[in-house]
Amino acid sequence: MAEPDTKSQNLTDHKHFYNYLIDLQSKNPKDYGRHLFRGVRDAEKYKLVPTALRSDAEIWFKTFDAFAGKGKSAGIEYFEMGALSLFYRRATEMGLNLPRVQPETHRYLMNPELPEGVTIVGSPDLANDKLDELWAVAQHYGVKTRLLDWSRSSGAAMTFAARTALAHVHKMLANDGKSGSYKAKEYWSDPNNQIAVWVINRDGVERLNSLLDAQYQKNGYSQNGFPSRVTFVDPPTQSNQNIVAQLGSFTRFNPEIKNTKYLNLEKVNDPLDESIKKTLSFWSSKHVKLNWNKSEKPLLQKVTLPVSEIANLLRLLVQHNMVAAKLLPVFSGCAKMLDEYAMLQQVASKLEN
Repeated sequence: MAEPDTKSQNLTDHKHFYNYLIDLQSKNPKDYGRHLFRGVRDAEKYKLVPTALRSDAEIWFKTFDAFAGKGKSAGIEYFEMGALSLFYRRATEMGLNLPRVQPETHRYLMNPELPEGVTIVGSPDLANDKLDELWAVAQHYGVKTRLLDWSRSSGAAMTFAARTALAHVHKMLANDGKSGSYKAKEYWSDPNNQIAVWVINRDGVERLNSLLDAQYQKNGYSQNGFPSRVTFVDPPTQSNQNIVAQLGSFTRFNPEIKNTKYLNLEKVNDPLDESIKKTLSFWSSKHVKLNWNKSEKPLLQKVTLPVSEIANLLRLLVQHNMVAAKLLPVFSGCAKMLDEYAMLQQVASKLEN
C-alpha cells in the first residue's frame, strides 16, 4: 500500500512521449477509459481551471440575469445558473436534441422563478446531478462551466496539444519581422517551451473521494469544504459526433472553500492539481494515512514534450490516423486537416534544421 500522489514526467523525444501515453491508455485493456487525458499547447500557461472559474468569467456571467429572480448582489453561482437556463431555453425553442431532464427541472429552467423555499434545480447548487448532462452539452459548445474537457484517448489529447502549438508557432512565423524582431526560431528552440498532456487516474480519484468522505464525517468537515473532490461526467453522445470521435469526458470540481476549518481559508481558486496536493498535504499533517493500491496512483500527472518535437509528433500521429478529419468528423474537419498539413510543411521548412 502507498500514499497517493501527483507527478510530472518531462520527456524530450516524441516517440517516448507517444509510447508512454499510449501505454497508459492501452496497457490493460480491461482498464480502458480509467485514465483520462487532456492536451494543452503550453505546459506552464494553461492551468487545470474550468472556464467558469477563470479571471474573465465573472464579468461574462454578470451580463446575464441571475437565476431565480436574484438581484445583481447575488453570488456568481446564480449567474452561472442563469446562463445555463438561457442556453436551455434557446436550445429548446430551436428544437435541438437536448439531454432529458426531469419535468420539474424543465419547468424551472424554462421559467426560472423559484417559489420561496424551492431548490429543486439546486441554485446555487451547481453540482446537482440532475443537470450533469446538460452542463456537459453546454460546456462542449462553449458555455463557461465548472467542467474540464478530457478524453479517453491519449492520441486525441496529444493531437490537440500538438495542433494548437503548431498553429501558435505558425502565427509567430507570419508575424516575424513585422516589428523588427524574429521570435519563432527562439521560441521553437527553447526547451522550456513545452506542450503537455495531463493524465488523471479515474479509479484513484474515485477512491480518494470515498476515503475522504469517511474522514469528513469523522472530523466534522463539510464534503464541500475540500477542493479536491472531483466527479466525472460522461456526456450524452446522441447526435454529437465530435464527442464520440474524441471519446470525450469531463471532470467537475469546485475549488471554492466553503468550510473555514480547511487551512483556515475562506476561499481558494486553485487549479485541480494544486487543489489535490493541498488536500493530501492537509491530511498528511493530521497523520491520516490514505493508503491504496499501487495501480491507483499517481492520481494526476503532467507529461511534457518540447515544442521542437511537435512536427515529428504530428507526423507520427498522422500515421495512426489521428488527424482533424477524424476528431472533427464533419466537412470543417476535412478542411482543417488540409490547413494543418500546409502549416506543418511551412513550419518544418523554416524551423527544422
